[in-house]
Amino acid sequence: MAKAGSTSIQRWLAGNLGLLREREIRVVRVAAPSPTTVVERHVSPQAVQSQLTYQFFPPKVGQRATARADHIVRQLIDIIDRCAVRDRTVVLSGEAFETIFWHGDPVILSAFDELATRHDVRVAYYVRPQHTSMEANWCQWGFRHRKPPSAYLRSRIPHLEYLRTLEQARAHAPHVSFEMRPLRHDLLEGGDAVIDFAKLFLGIEGVASDTGVTRWSNRSLPLDLAVLLRDAPNGLLWTSLHDNRFVERVKEILGGNEITESDMERESRALLQRFCYRTFEADNQAVIAMLGWHTDHFVPSLPEPREGEPLDDLSRLDDLWRSTSSDAERQIVFRVLHGLLSAVPVDESPMLDSP
Repeated sequence: MAKAGSTSIQRWLAGNLGLLREREIRVVRVAAPSPTTVVERHVSPQAVQSQLTYQFFPPKVGQRATARADHIVRQLIDIIDRCAVRDRTVVLSGEAFETIFWHGDPVILSAFDELATRHDVRVAYYVRPQHTSMEANWCQWGFRHRKPPSAYLRSRIPHLEYLRTLEQARAHAPHVSFEMRPLRHDLLEGGDAVIDFAKLFLGIEGVASDTGVTRWSNRSLPLDLAVLLRDAPNGLLWTSLHDNRFVERVKEILGGNEITESDMERESRALLQRFCYRTFEADNQAVIAMLGWHTDHFVPSLPEPREGEPLDDLSRLDDLWRSTSSDAERQIVFRVLHGLLSAVPVDESPMLDSP
């Protein structure tokens, strides 16, 4: 899933293509879609030699598989099929596939099931506790959305119903090994998504964390900063919800230092945790039992709020996630930031984390 270690794993794969080739593992990546191409095999402009890139349009969220979507998926599966005949192991990576599995359309899942009758098909589906997932997605994309925070977060609920996703995959693609992994440091092999993926899915032991610190690529903006930038004028720092050209530079300029948790952040996180505990934890308990995770919870409970404190109503975030700076102060920050960003060349290639 997006914001569940995917970029860390992708960057590790891209940086270790030699090691992977020695083990007869070919890496395949999903690139940004082209408006004129359904599925196109080509060499990525950024790819190291032998790294392949395919383009893929997933079906739109909320729609059943149309004839066109089914045709696209079957083209993609045909490419995977041909790669799997040639190479011992093929690793296909891209957050676009999240849609296939949480949406759970029987026609599309059945197509993958058919592939799994000819090859061993394993799906590495990393999930993170829902309260941290909601915050991370809002701080990566949602703060740029026109929707109020509460509406954006409610739209994420179907993505985070892990029991339903697991049951759909097992029901409609029984030959596919759908392997849901918990993105929580105490539940991952080595406490790290890259170590976990390399060991459990590729059989590679001895992968060490970078400089002794757990990898964490493409971190979301800090919550305080996302709240401030929510009011940035249209087109000043990005032109769309997923325009990430300046995001890394923004993090370097404004989000590089660890900041003590503010009262706003503390209240927001407690609210999100209570909401997600009540909304998801009963199903999480079923997932924990089915998959044998060594924990008694995925979203931890919190004491009930004291009298006068907010309950788990997401609408409260519409007020909490509103900047308290004056309009003049915000405009100064935006203009200075825009000037700093404009003075530095920016890599305009697509980010890996399109949700």
